[in-house]
Amino acid sequence: MKIAVLTLPFRTNYGQILQGYAMQTVLKRMGHSVEMLDEPHFAWDYYFRYPLMCLKRTCEKYILGNKDIEVFVPEHVRVRQHTQKFINEHIQRRVVRRLTSDVASEYDAFVVGSDQVWRPKYFVSRHRPMIDIAFLSFTDGCDVKRISYAASFGTDECEYSEEQLVGCRRYLKEFDAISVREQSGVTICKECFDANAVHVLDPTMLLSADDYLSLIPEGYPASKGDMLVYVLDETEQVKTYIEEISSKKGLTPFRVYAEQKVENGKPKKGIQPPVEQWLQGFKDAKLVVTDSFHACVFAIIFHKPFICLGNKNRGMSRFDSLLNMFDLDNLDEGQNSIDWQKVDDILCRKKNESILFLSNVLNANQKREI
Repeated sequence: MKIAVLTLPFRTNYGQILQGYAMQTVLKRMGHSVEMLDEPHFAWDYYFRYPLMCLKRTCEKYILGNKDIEVFVPEHVRVRQHTQKFINEHIQRRVVRRLTSDVASEYDAFVVGSDQVWRPKYFVSRHRPMIDIAFLSFTDGCDVKRISYAASFGTDECEYSEEQLVGCRRYLKEFDAISVREQSGVTICKECFDANAVHVLDPTMLLSADDYLSLIPEGYPASKGDMLVYVLDETEQVKTYIEEISSKKGLTPFRVYAEQKVENGKPKKGIQPPVEQWLQGFKDAKLVVTDSFHACVFAIIFHKPFICLGNKNRGMSRFDSLLNMFDLDNLDEGQNSIDWQKVDDILCRKKNESILFLSNVLNANQKREI
């Protein structure tokens, strides 16, 4: 079966990249042909603006004396150079500027997910501004299977306008099967969309630690510490807390993300480290401190004690659902008391249920009742 997977655009977010890789890998292991649908890095007008940007950078570099300016390398290309290399090597992408019924007719099935693909404020860009696309509106009238796998609303509240609800509710009725990543998503589907959904694992948890370790080249440099800090919104208060934890536990913190610098009074994004370096961080860490959902996931996969810093702006229901699933919501600081055998037993059971969900709907000949 030829399957297209619709998720958030691939950029520099490690968790988003690896969930796409995992989704693709699982479907391929089931014997399917898989393409991850992605949007272009450039809007149509970029090619008109690019010569002007090069001219501006040339002036800054040679007239104003800013030697660090890259004249012909766009900022996003510089920042994404390592993550893009991983994406190019490990993910089978199809870049589509506009999703249409003609594109839909080329596939046998569409899988929506994972990540916060059903969160309106996240599924927005200059290339695809309508949330109904995440509900496969462009496949309307096409003879294809429609499946959501671990799609996430991100929060425990419905953030849709009434107009969005009306449209997306209609498209969701056409789905052959619906699964969501958080337990709260099951409730939202029922109460807001009048649809039945099941709760499944994030795609990253369908692969093993060995699967991810195989992505790290032999002889890859070790991390510069033993306490992985991956905090997306690192305030001064959080920095102080990290120092206190590292001192208390006698650990050396290290970070794996691009640090923003200020040059000539202007902020300049740093280059995002490689995905392999992020994975190496989990391999080397004795403790993980994070406000990232996927960093919590990988701490569980790699059997690493972790401290989860709640991040309300990015969606707390994701953390609550994950920790509750593995009975990790009432542990001590650093979670040294984790019963990893219990965690693995739960993971094995949930993994079998999640893979069975996918297998059943892809092999079914008829629509399931929603």
